Amino acid sequence: MPEYFGHRFETTFDYALFHMLSNNIIFSRSYEYKHQDKVIELKNFAILKDIKVSIDRHTNTIKIYDVRISDELMEGFFRRYYTIDTNGYKHVGKGRGGDGRKSLYIFLYKTRHQLLSSGQRITKMPIDLLASVAHIESEEPRFKKKSVKRVLDYIREKGKLPFDYTFVQGDPTKKYQELYWVSLDFSVYHEVMEAKEDHNFYIALLERMRDLFHHTYGNHVQITGEKDTFQRWLTNSDADLTHKANELCKAYFKVHNKDITLAMAKKLIRGGLFSDDN
Repeated sequence: MPEYFGHRFETTFDYALFHMLSNNIIFSRSYEYKHQDKVIELKNFAILKDIKVSIDRHTNTIKIYDVRISDELMEGFFRRYYTIDTNGYKHVGKGRGGDGRKSLYIFLYKTRHQLLSSGQRITKMPIDLLASVAHIESEEPRFKKKSVKRVLDYIREKGKLPFDYTFVQGDPTKKYQELYWVSLDFSVYHEVMEAKEDHNFYIALLERMRDLFHHTYGNHVQITGEKDTFQRWLTNSDADLTHKANELCKAYFKVHNKDITLAMAKKLIRGGLFSDDN
């Protein structure tokens, strides 16, 4: 158990924080080439940039942890990962065929993430591909279509994944193209209070928050011992609340093409949109 300045990082939480400060996340990619050559690329970035532990010197008990995550991780939350509703994941997995529905549920969330990240809403996929992901083994096209429809409807209803779909035929002028396709439309969105689960919304919002902070304060804000004044300002729900709420409304409209009221934006911020205080 490491010890620094009289404090031993001995609890599970303590130890996890210590390792997040002292170790980096490593991402890897492998590239396959002809002639069986392979190249592996490793990238890394820090998890935390700062930890402060406030300790009562009389009882030696911890009063508060103050943590600042790295800039790379903050950006990575929204650009490297896609969010999944774990409750929906559990619901679609219940009963016979649950493993296949869970596989398709994850696949659809990933597809949605990739589309929205590139500013798109609609894509088209072969029925055979979706059937394979969902572990549907029917050979007859009409039965396969019926099974895919049943699974997609189940995921929309039980998994609460917002999307529309239609069955379309392939282009007969294109050689070797599959005959039957599914057009997936992810233009449908969750209700406003669930917007904070959407990584695209967070990307737009974070950019606006950074611009607001630097436009308002520039590099003039200095707090003794504070390594990231932006995070300090961002997680303070009372600081510049009206200005933050205005930028939130703009970010929401940009992503969802819908308006929300200033009062709703303030409610989201006060409810812990930028922190875990709620």
